[in-house]
Amino acid sequence: IECIMDYNIESLRKPASGVGELIAKVEPERLKQLTLDFVKIPSPTLHEKVFSEYYADLLRRMKIDVELDYEFPDSPSVIARIKGQKPGPTLQFDGHTDTIPTVHPEPYCEGDIIYGRGTADMKSSLAAIAEMARMFVESSAKFKGEILITVHGLHEAPWGKNETLRSLIEKKIFGDAAVVGELGGTFLPIVGKGLTIFEFIITIINNFNRCDYPIIPIFK
Repeated sequence: IECIMDYNIESLRKPASGVGELIAKVEPERLKQLTLDFVKIPSPTLHEKVFSEYYADLLRRMKIDVELDYEFPDSPSVIARIKGQKPGPTLQFDGHTDTIPTVHPEPYCEGDIIYGRGTADMKSSLAAIAEMARMFVESSAKFKGEILITVHGLHEAPWGKNETLRSLIEKKIFGDAAVVGELGGTFLPIVGKGLTIFEFIITIINNFNRCDYPIIPIFK
């Protein structure tokens, strides 16, 4: 199920019940540079510590309350909160820090396009979440409740199995509703299928001393 949305920045600058003040604070060039800075920090699955600490420090410099959860030392989770003026529901912005561990050319920017491992999946989204946090901190916008930001590793399978995300859920660190910035496009998905990991174990029953023909597994 998807909801079509127009996310052209100019069309969103029209004031509407205080939203205009927030949107006006979005800086496209800063957002582009932040994405490139993120992509330049390698964070393959199982080795996300440097990037997580960089992200946490970025939010701290915005005067945001930030905690680093080191339950998984090489893949710490970033937990940040922006309090509203009155009690209310918690809106969570969630994303993963890790990228698929494979060789990739050095990141670079050409025009308005950034090339590099993890740009789309999903460091551009992490940059957008950070820019959103900056908007709220620098504005006088008033809201009820809390904004919760959770950024974690161990996402890309089969190297990671969402251990960090499951840990956060077990610790009751989640919102009443969540926005996950994974990938993106001109639509806003409102339902996800989740993640399923299959493990195949192939056992050879006959004990061959010599095999003239290779055994080739066939996956269907």
